[in-house]
Amino acid sequence: MNIRRLCCRLALCLLFASPAFAQFSLVETGGTFRTDATNLAAASQGATAIGFDELGTPNNHYIANINDGLYGNYESWIGLNDSISSTASWVGVRFAAPVSIGAFAFVRDNLGFFTDRATVATYRIEFTTDATVYTDPAAAIWTLVGVIDHTAAGTPQPHLRHLYNLSTAEPLTNVLAFRLLTSSGMTYGNAIDELEVYGSATPIPEPAAVATLLGLAALALGAVRRRTRRS
Repeated sequence: MNIRRLCCRLALCLLFASPAFAQFSLVETGGTFRTDATNLAAASQGATAIGFDELGTPNNHYIANINDGLYGNYESWIGLNDSISSTASWVGVRFAAPVSIGAFAFVRDNLGFFTDRATVATYRIEFTTDATVYTDPAAAIWTLVGVIDHTAAGTPQPHLRHLYNLSTAEPLTNVLAFRLLTSSGMTYGNAIDELEVYGSATPIPEPAAVATLLGLAALALGAVRRRTRRS
């Protein structure tokens, strides 16, 4: 990996690793699937993609894309109803068995080619312990965890993946399904290319470790600049 790019990415992650919402702590902007925990939302783990509607063809924007393990616009779900109705679209995952949730991530286009839609959206983060979700997801009783507002100033690169730790007073346990309810009345339907759910919170470096990492990043960036001037 290019050293300059690595330094910039590290700085961004550390800069925004502070609470952005009362119910969530933003841990990472960009990045990919966690390697220290299992993605419970993955289809490979037995989770089923569920949702209200989908744009579908001609560009493959289906509900099933939400947990296929692939990033990118052409592997994304796009809601159809937001652009033609006051009823909000939603998408999520239903787990094969009850789970506990400590962190989650979602993204519009983690490959970075498409930046639209994400900046005009709010997302209601909801979960359910209601077994009705196995027969009629829309009829299940959903509980609001909180709202993420990408229309507000200060959200770093809203089209990229954002990984959040839950900061709820009590952990989410016995969860049967987890979903994102998107804005209604948008000019175009919302788009999400992947939803990730983890049973544990993402470890955050201690302050001393953060200072060390920032120092190393600064040294590495300085070395890159010196080499650039010499060449």
